[in-house]
Amino acid sequence: MLKAFVDKIDSWLMSKYLTFVLALLIGAVFIYCFLQPIQDGDFFWQMEYGRYLWENKTLIPDHSIYSWTPTDNTIIYCAWITELILFFIYSLGGLPLAFVFKILCMAIPVGVLFWYAYRTKQINDPLLFLLVLVLELISASAAYIKPEILSYVLFALTAGLYFAMKSKLLPSLAWYIMPLFYLIWFNTHGVAFSGLAMFGCMVTGEIINYYLCPKNALPADSFFRMIAAGVLSAASSLGTPYGIRLYIHIFENYMNMTKDMRLLATTVEAWKSTLWSEYSFSVFIGLVLLIIAWAFCSRKLWKERAFDQWLIGALLLLLIYYNFAISGSYYDFLLVGCIVLLFSFGHYAKHFWNQRAVDWGLTLPLLFLAYMYIQVIRAVYYLPMFWALGIIYTRSFPDSRLFRSFGRSTLPKLAVIILIIFISHKTLYLGLTRPRGLDWTGLGIGYLNPVAETQFLKQHKPGTKLYNSYDIGGYLLHALYPTYKIFMDPRGFPYHKWYKEYWAFNSGGTPIMEFEKKYPFDVAIVDYKTSESPIYKFLRAKDWVPVHYGPSAMIFVKKTVAFNHSFKSDSLDRFEDLKSILQASNVLMVAQNLGDLDASAYLLDLIRRKFSFFYGYEEVLEKGQKLHDGLVALQNHEYQKALDALESAKEAIVTARLELALLNLRNWKAKELISKGNIKGAYDKISATLQMQPGYIDGLYNVGILGFRIQQMERSKTAFMTSGPVLPGLEINYEWKSYLERFLQTAPDHKYADIARTLLNGGGLPQNTPLAF
Repeated sequence: MLKAFVDKIDSWLMSKYLTFVLALLIGAVFIYCFLQPIQDGDFFWQMEYGRYLWENKTLIPDHSIYSWTPTDNTIIYCAWITELILFFIYSLGGLPLAFVFKILCMAIPVGVLFWYAYRTKQINDPLLFLLVLVLELISASAAYIKPEILSYVLFALTAGLYFAMKSKLLPSLAWYIMPLFYLIWFNTHGVAFSGLAMFGCMVTGEIINYYLCPKNALPADSFFRMIAAGVLSAASSLGTPYGIRLYIHIFENYMNMTKDMRLLATTVEAWKSTLWSEYSFSVFIGLVLLIIAWAFCSRKLWKERAFDQWLIGALLLLLIYYNFAISGSYYDFLLVGCIVLLFSFGHYAKHFWNQRAVDWGLTLPLLFLAYMYIQVIRAVYYLPMFWALGIIYTRSFPDSRLFRSFGRSTLPKLAVIILIIFISHKTLYLGLTRPRGLDWTGLGIGYLNPVAETQFLKQHKPGTKLYNSYDIGGYLLHALYPTYKIFMDPRGFPYHKWYKEYWAFNSGGTPIMEFEKKYPFDVAIVDYKTSESPIYKFLRAKDWVPVHYGPSAMIFVKKTVAFNHSFKSDSLDRFEDLKSILQASNVLMVAQNLGDLDASAYLLDLIRRKFSFFYGYEEVLEKGQKLHDGLVALQNHEYQKALDALESAKEAIVTARLELALLNLRNWKAKELISKGNIKGAYDKISATLQMQPGYIDGLYNVGILGFRIQQMERSKTAFMTSGPVLPGLEINYEWKSYLERFLQTAPDHKYADIARTLLNGGGLPQNTPLAF
């Protein structure tokens, strides 16, 4: 009876109806992952490169024409095929056709997986849908309309061809497609070098198999044609407009990499390690050595020559570090990732165990791709495709499938289906309620590209030299050239010689006046996501004024420019199309810091109307409403009400206007408390201000003076209670000396500096010592 019940469940698990349901689930996840707005500005500058190539009948772009700042025009960047494709797509069909191109590119690897599973008779296996689901989640980081997306496609085709040849699904002559792939690839994207190295690992692995592990080797005719295809593929890499100069250029740049180029690579998130550590290479090598050492210590593993299964399993587990956090809670997806990868790793292990030999054609590419995975975030989506095809390949060997002895794998299949449902549900739920960053599910241009603000610049044309933040420069290059030449953009490489100066200004303490001495600009556009420090600097600067802000960025104009415009005169409808609660809260904060209370009220109402089901809605609305109420009360001279409201939302105060308002209100309250004799309360108010602004000069002086007074009162009180001198352990220290020392270091010429020096030198303090408010 139990066997009949299990057989019935197993039959249902393999039915076409369940296959249809699973296909719907992964289709929904596909839509969520790949129907996202264009966030990366690379699409726009790559398209403009295509325009330049077409109009000037050349295959070599000019890096210098788009910006007014110094550029290095000697850098070789070869992606002309993609750039022309993007230019023609946009010219013929605009953004809609660009999104069709994107969906097609992202569907090809999924199609390769389904085709290979179909040819190996695994199309109804629930594990196939789990592999596709994992691939979709991880490759979402590849879904940017730029050369990288074609590298993803070419890599998937390369891996698919390799496994098709291992499974003898294609004639051996198909290997000669590879040189054509690489000829296209080397003119499409620089990752072709990594792709060629990966193919080299495949060839090397098959050579080892042929001579040492013939059970896993390709047939002789396929093996020798693969080697010939590898040689021709390497030769095809010279078929670019630069020929051998491309190799020489890359070698020279690698050998002579400057600190500036390293800074550029380490500060751009996509170029960071998945471990975000300079020690990631050591971690990788250490992991390999530890696993090999463990294998040596295990006589059984070494005797059976199966230690590689542990190596492969550990490398595959690296997938969970970065990718399963892409849609929501890191820990939830970490757990699911462990289960998925350990389960699929079992198929590798069983296959190698049964074969009693290492398949080096699988092992070497996995080692190489795992190393790439660790080193660079933008390379993480290359490993999963090869990994998934490898799982399907090993499962095509009947004796390599796990759990065949009980209920025809009923329990594992059921576990896989539960995982698919859980991951799909979690991904879609979080996608609707907690979108990644500034994304949303749908088409359009994301908020890292300042579309509306660019229209303002084109219409009003304030200033002549434009400053812009790094990430938005790609869109500005497309939308403003030649009306404005840009300051810099995400190409990065033309500016590597002075990128450190930009970084010191954007993320460090370089003041505006010092920065613009070398790079004189009179109009600036800065985004909300990456430019908090510059926005703060511009708001505090006396010779810069904000003239416009929109859904993505703010525009400042220097006062020496003859341009008069008030952002309060701009229509509030410009915010109506906001689709991200995170960006809506960013814009709300900007409106409140600019004192634009009409816009603040409008945005609070918009958040109530459009984002009530989003994660974090209550917190955003509560803080935003308190800040709004505090600013309204301040405007109406209701100072106590304003202070209470702003202090209750102090975590949200991040920029100049609100900090200044709270500082003035705390000073007002401190003066009121002093007039009532509550010196301790005044001390606490001003101390709170110093926590927010540690360099507030008058606050340092006031806290030092008040701290000394309180200490004197406490000492007198203690002496009275003990009827004798104050014992050392009973003395209360309010650190007034350190405050006054910092005050004198910062402002030695302050009008009250002599009072501070007298006090520090033991001269005491007169009863009516003035405070600085």
